[in-house]
Amino acid sequence: MSINPRALSSILLIGVLLSSSTVSAQDAGDEAAREDGSSGLPSWVEADPFSEADDDPLGIDRGDRLERVEPTTVEEEAHGPVPVDHGEVLSAIAGVREVRHDVEVRLADGLARVSVTMRFTSSARLAAEVRYRLAVPDGSSLAHLEVCNERGCRDGRVDGSRGPLGPYDDAVRSHAEVDRPRPVAHAAPVEDERGAAIWLRAAPVPRARRATRRGEDDEAPGIPDGALEVRVSYVVAAPVRGGAARLTLPTRGRDDRVVAASIRVRSDELRGGAVDGVDAVERAVERAAWEPAEISARLSRAAPATSASAWRVSCGDGRCARLRVVAAPRPVRPREVVVLLDASPSTAGPTRGRQPAAVAALLSALPSRSRVRVALFAARAEAVVAEPTAPTDVSLVRVSRSLERELGSATRFEAAWELVAPWVREAEDPLLLLVGDGGLTTGEGATRAFRAARRAGAEVASLDLADRATTAGLRRALAAADGLAVDAGEAADRAGRGHGMEPLRERLAAILAPVVEPRVRARIGRRVVELGALR
Repeated sequence: MSINPRALSSILLIGVLLSSSTVSAQDAGDEAAREDGSSGLPSWVEADPFSEADDDPLGIDRGDRLERVEPTTVEEEAHGPVPVDHGEVLSAIAGVREVRHDVEVRLADGLARVSVTMRFTSSARLAAEVRYRLAVPDGSSLAHLEVCNERGCRDGRVDGSRGPLGPYDDAVRSHAEVDRPRPVAHAAPVEDERGAAIWLRAAPVPRARRATRRGEDDEAPGIPDGALEVRVSYVVAAPVRGGAARLTLPTRGRDDRVVAASIRVRSDELRGGAVDGVDAVERAVERAAWEPAEISARLSRAAPATSASAWRVSCGDGRCARLRVVAAPRPVRPREVVVLLDASPSTAGPTRGRQPAAVAALLSALPSRSRVRVALFAARAEAVVAEPTAPTDVSLVRVSRSLERELGSATRFEAAWELVAPWVREAEDPLLLLVGDGGLTTGEGATRAFRAARRAGAEVASLDLADRATTAGLRRALAAADGLAVDAGEAADRAGRGHGMEPLRERLAAILAPVVEPRVRARIGRRVVELGALR
């Protein structure tokens, strides 16, 4: 019988493998025997891991009752501190977002009541607190605060409870005592390096019950489940100047977790409510969080020639009266105007750049039959336009170039008066207008010069183009001549940047408009308060 060489090799290989396996098993058995001090088979051979234990891993005879175990709740779990993301506007844990920011501006009685509604949602697993910096115009007063969720609303005011923390903090800590309670909120006006603002705190912002697209519930009635809504109102002065009321809502900041503002303007006594010139009465106007919004409206054509109103309001422990007198706009009359441009070193910078725009606004506001002369002054004075000239014939290029002259380091009105006194004496109904940064080198010489201008029949006024208010020294000097000081820095800056002359013309109307009542007085009991002239 013949044997295939390949088959013989296979038989030999199998024999070798079986021999090796037997030796290895025997060695392992001997090793296990030596470990437990006995001989024979290792202990794990006779052990049955699937029958001797109390629990059956295969689920046949399981006795652990896992089907009856309930998962722990969020309140039962222990967590480390959750990091807070601090944005320019919103500070909260990462899952919190602002999904709605509605603003309604209501203009009435020389005031603007601004009502802001903010809605917040969260995708975080835990309920969250939100802190929000709401930028407001300078001089704003907090009027009302309310916070709401789907269970109801609560006024955000400090209550009388006394605990180791403030009432707001106590309310936040106790929110787990009942199932989904009404929320709490706190507000405080502040003044920081970025300007005036209201700091808001509110809680809790629960986890959203379902995923919603941005703005999905904006028009839905009520508050959706899983959202927190904060409503805050503040009041700021919005007087009528030049027949129009105007104020600017400042930028909130650059923050990718806040949404654009939807702004509407309402008024019963003014018309044409607008945001940056765009009608905001019929349809809301949107502005991004990093964009300012200028609110404006004008007196109705049906407004009376003059109107007056008064209110009594609480002032701490006492009572105060708020008085308001309004005159409807009237056309500017032709007159002779002497413009004195402050060329002192203190005007170098923003003020110097705004002076040509202010002169342009003045020339555009004057009737064509008016006559204008222009001079520069500092420690000395020089004429720029010495002859009476029609407003349309005054060269703005010539005026701008003249501001580069060096006339000394002081701001002496007496030096300017020495130059322009002959112009004033030969003029009919003259107006002497100082255009600068609202400052003056004060002294007896300046006071005498202002009084001399008044005796010569000139009306004296100052237009301040700087970012600060008119100095007390200039105000006192103007008061000696029954003069008027007008601060127009913000309006002049806008005109200088090419964003419109209208706000600056409205500020100039306080100087150019005819006087309706030379002396407005308020009588309170036996006391008489002088309110000045009404234009």
